[in-house]
Amino acid sequence: MNEAKKPITSLAFLFQAESLVPVFLLVALLFYPGQLLASGFIIYNQDAKADAMATAVTASIDNPSAIFYNPALLPDQPGFGVSANDTIIMPSRTYRDAATGTTADLKPATHNVPSLFAKYTRDQWSLGIGVYAPFGLSADWGKTWIGRYSTTYAQLRATFVTPTIAYKFNDRISVGFGVSYVDSSVDLQSAIPLTPFPDGEAKLTGDGWGVGANAGLLVKLPSDYTLSFTARSPVKIKYKGDANFNTANDLVFKTLVPQLRDSNASTTITLPWQMTAGLAKKIGALTLETDVTYLGWSTIDRYTAHFSDGRPPVIYLRDWQNAFSFAIGANYKFCPSFEAQLGYMYDMSPVPQRTMAPDLPDANKQLVTGGIGYTKGPFKANLAYQATFFNKVSSVGNTVGAPQGTYDQFTQMVLFTVSFTK
Repeated sequence: MNEAKKPITSLAFLFQAESLVPVFLLVALLFYPGQLLASGFIIYNQDAKADAMATAVTASIDNPSAIFYNPALLPDQPGFGVSANDTIIMPSRTYRDAATGTTADLKPATHNVPSLFAKYTRDQWSLGIGVYAPFGLSADWGKTWIGRYSTTYAQLRATFVTPTIAYKFNDRISVGFGVSYVDSSVDLQSAIPLTPFPDGEAKLTGDGWGVGANAGLLVKLPSDYTLSFTARSPVKIKYKGDANFNTANDLVFKTLVPQLRDSNASTTITLPWQMTAGLAKKIGALTLETDVTYLGWSTIDRYTAHFSDGRPPVIYLRDWQNAFSFAIGANYKFCPSFEAQLGYMYDMSPVPQRTMAPDLPDANKQLVTGGIGYTKGPFKANLAYQATFFNKVSSVGNTVGAPQGTYDQFTQMVLFTVSFTK
């Protein structure tokens, strides 16, 4: 069902409702600066070895990042283990306006997304904890581009702290379970059209938190096959923040236009649920795995922004759809010290054209990955590279007041993980 944004003021010639929307936490919370990696704004990439296999590892990952990918694998890793990873993301994106042909480039940026995992296994039990950021990054379009009234800058941070427990029933079956405390913050900026006066600026900052859970099942089958199932719950996050407006003459504009007055704002977003099934096969030194993931992006439907000064709330439509991703990965162990990985993923976008906006112009994409690993005693280092090829996507005909044009995107990623086991 299509729903237009509600106007906030009758002074439309001074201040369009479309330019208010990003200010109110609505767009920023969805941003994932261009879903740099995967469907929507989720970051699968928490470990170099896993990434090098296109994250098709829910039935085979052999390091502490199993806390994220499938905690049921932890009991197969005896003793103490810790791993630290840095994901370096280098996105590029170009917008071409359909009406004028004008182009704009996302400002070059390198994003670092670290993660840390630790676990201890004794007999059939495993305990662990992970600190990671599966949602986030930022997008900076600058203050003068043609879509500045939709967004100029967006940043979202979501950090998960996940204590985990796992149990191995026998040589065939094990399970794992984790509970996540999620701490999140957002910073969003956009320009305000005040013709014939210079543009104003709107800025919103906010913080929120929520609780989620994840679980995994591992079943070892005959002939060296392994079957896995994982599930991740939705996470509802309540954000509270400040909406600040800057104009050439704050005294005049904030007196004449109530919507330009600074205020507190709040909204709620529900991060998507996720289900993954994986099947791995060992053939001597070679491990092959294929995973299918189904993401519940329909939780990203619409948002209502509420304000502390009594002004009417604003409803913003997103109408995202659930989406699949399909991945296949391979790991070959040349010797006890050296291994190499390759992977491929096809990732479907949840974002319909009718709600396409520059904060997240997502598209169907193909990911090609590769990496190497070296082991020396209790220490191990892994290096991975990922190239993400996006289909060209159009926002022409969108119903949310966003720029009408097309987006070309490409993202490179480098991951480096070091781990210690004893």
